Amino acid sequence: MKSETPEQKIVEIKKDLTLTEKKSEKMLIIKSEEDVVLSTEFLAQAKARADRIEEIRTSFTKPINEGLTAINKMYKEPHTAYLEMIKKVKRAIGDYRLEEEQKAQKEEDRLEKIREEKNKRNVEKGKALDLTPVKTVERSETVVKSASGRSQTKKVWKFEIEDISKLPESYKKTILDFAVEKGLADTVIRKVVNAGIRDIPGVRIYKDIEVGIFKS
Repeated sequence: MKSETPEQKIVEIKKDLTLTEKKSEKMLIIKSEEDVVLSTEFLAQAKARADRIEEIRTSFTKPINEGLTAINKMYKEPHTAYLEMIKKVKRAIGDYRLEEEQKAQKEEDRLEKIREEKNKRNVEKGKALDLTPVKTVERSETVVKSASGRSQTKKVWKFEIEDISKLPESYKKTILDFAVEKGLADTVIRKVVNAGIRDIPGVRIYKDIEVGIFKS
């Protein structure tokens, strides 16, 4: 017997879903314990259908996912190794260029200091100031070409937060707003509420009822 395709199976599932959705509308009005029993039976059947849909889906996707997982694992290790090598060599070039830049800057600072001392003496002697620009120390080319490609270096500003409590309030607010947007604030609050905390300024903590559905 020929197996059904995902497209064929979903047609049957959607037909059943339409009927179940219509039935669910009647289950939204709960006015007695009898209604709770009827709704519980509906939920049990609906959950069984939902579970079955997931079983059918995974029966189609599991072999594909397993194949993808095996292939990804097979290629990920050498790919990651190459990326790590690239990262290390790029860092080595960056460190070399950074050292060059620091040496050049140090020499320029030395020349600037010499000129400042000279101008100080000129002022004391009533002579004109030396306004000749300090000689710029030559840097290496930022673009280096090789037989197979090229590398390019550029100066960037990086940062490391050492003490978040010392940040200006405006920055703290921006970070908090971002955390709220990404749901991180909810995760933190949920953890302390689950631990028993019931009073947090700025948070409404209230009782609610959740319904679990289990097989008989």
